[in-house]
Amino acid sequence: MLLRRGIISSGVLVSGITDPNDIAGLQLWMDGETGLTTDKSDNSYTVNNTSVTISSADLNSLDTFRYNGSAFQSIGTQLGKPANYTISAVVKWDDAAVRECAFGSFNSGGSTDESWGTCIASQSSKPSKSIYSTLGDSTNLADSYTALDTLTNATYHIITLRYTSGDSKVDIWVDGVSKSTTDSGTATSCSGTYYEFALGRAGAVAGAIELTGNIAELALYDASLSAGQISNLEDYYTTRYAL
Repeated sequence: MLLRRGIISSGVLVSGITDPNDIAGLQLWMDGETGLTTDKSDNSYTVNNTSVTISSADLNSLDTFRYNGSAFQSIGTQLGKPANYTISAVVKWDDAAVRECAFGSFNSGGSTDESWGTCIASQSSKPSKSIYSTLGDSTNLADSYTALDTLTNATYHIITLRYTSGDSKVDIWVDGVSKSTTDSGTATSCSGTYYEFALGRAGAVAGAIELTGNIAELALYDASLSAGQISNLEDYYTTRYAL
């Protein structure tokens, strides 16, 4: 599925990094192999689990997180609101016929209020079959989205979002390819300081945009990573999960 960009040595792909911690700025790192409430970054944030389960040996014989449309893991407000961020994850949507949020931070007011770091798949809003991200506050919002003919239900995809402070858009990579996004809105930051970050839904917002699917691994940085760093991180995923 993925274009492997690492160095080939004796038939083995070398990603350039051992794991996400080799890249500076790592804030949160979770995977199914380590458990439902473990942050493997040096921060060791407290993670609360609500009904998420483990899919055993699900991807390349490795465990993944399973979400049923109402399950999620909350990191609460511990991440604050990074001025710059890069978030990369290995995600599977069972059916993106409606909006489904893989991860992200919204305040309890919902998608018309403050948000950052949000990854949503949709086949019904924005362009059909799209990945999009939103940031902003109740006055100014900015959406970045791209139509994806390659977004396949029940298939794992590597999704990476990068935001640089002051931009009015989020850069999006899908399966190792940087996407030209359609951008709307004028926001260049969200107001306030802290919003709840979650896997499986949009922060504190329950309801229609919760994920039905799986996440194998997620890494979040408080930095706008370079294209080379993103390539190395995605190659690490490609190698680990045999994508």
